[in-house]
Amino acid sequence: MKVPKLHSITNLRPEDVIPTNGSTPVVVLCDDLEYWVVKYPKRNRDFDLVKEYLGAVFLREWGLPIPEFAFVNVPMSHVPMGLHPRIQPYFFQGTCFALKYERHFDEVTKLLEGMSDYQKSQLVQKEEFLEIALFDLWLGNEDRNENNYNLLYDISGGYRFIPIDHQALFNNGIPGSKLSLLTENESLIGTPVFRKLFSRKEVSKFGSNAAVKNKFYFCVRKCFDSLEAIVEEMPEDWQIESGRLVEDLGQTIFHESWLKEVWNNFIEYLQIATNPS
Repeated sequence: MKVPKLHSITNLRPEDVIPTNGSTPVVVLCDDLEYWVVKYPKRNRDFDLVKEYLGAVFLREWGLPIPEFAFVNVPMSHVPMGLHPRIQPYFFQGTCFALKYERHFDEVTKLLEGMSDYQKSQLVQKEEFLEIALFDLWLGNEDRNENNYNLLYDISGGYRFIPIDHQALFNNGIPGSKLSLLTENESLIGTPVFRKLFSRKEVSKFGSNAAVKNKFYFCVRKCFDSLEAIVEEMPEDWQIESGRLVEDLGQTIFHESWLKEVWNNFIEYLQIATNPS
C-alpha cells in the first residue's frame, strides 16, 4: 500500500499546536479535507521522522492498529512567525510525516480510572497490548512505559489499543545501529495498565502458546520481505541511503540472534509479571 502524499491548505494557528514535552506536532488540514497530526523535520536527515515512518509501517505489517499515515508538505508560508516558541517556519522545508487525526481515540491512562469488569470485557482484542509490548522490545522503543504510554485506545470499535509516537525506536538512536534490550520496567509489561488488564493465568497462557511465537517470527518476516520497498518509499529529501539502511536493519532487528534474544526476554518478563517477588 502506497503512502499518500498530501499538502496543507490553510495557515497554522496557535491552537493547532499540540503541546508535548517532545516533538510538538501540529494539526494540519490537508487537500484531502481531513485533519492530520504532523511531525516535521527539524534538521537535514532527521532520523526521528524515519523512525516514525518505520514504526508505523512495521505496525501495519504486524496487523496491529495504527492510524492512517501520510507524507505531508506544509509550505513555509503556512507557518507564521511566532506560532510557537519551539516551531520555526524553516522546519517545514522538507517532507513531514503525519498520522490521521481521529476524534474517537482516547488516552489509555483513562483506563486506570476505575475500569469496571464490564469495560474490561469490551476490550475484544486486549492481547494486542502484549503484542505491542513485544513489538517495542523488537525495535528497542524506549518511550512506551509507565511514565509515558504513547498509547491510545479506540472507543468506537472494541477498545483496541493504538500505539503512537515512535521517535524513540532503536534505543533513541539511529535506525540500523546495534540495539540493547529494554528492561521489564521500560516496557508495557511493567505498567499498571498491564496489571489491570491481565490475570496471572492469562499471562502464563499467552507466554506458553506456541502460536504467539510463530506469529512473532511470521510478522518479522513480513517486515523483512517488504523492507526494500518500505525504505525506497521514503521521501528523497530525507536524504537516507536506502541500500545502507536495508543492510544495517538486516544485521540488527532482523538478525536471528536478536530475534531469539527478544523472544527470550519477552517470556522472561511475562514470567516475572506472573511471579512477583
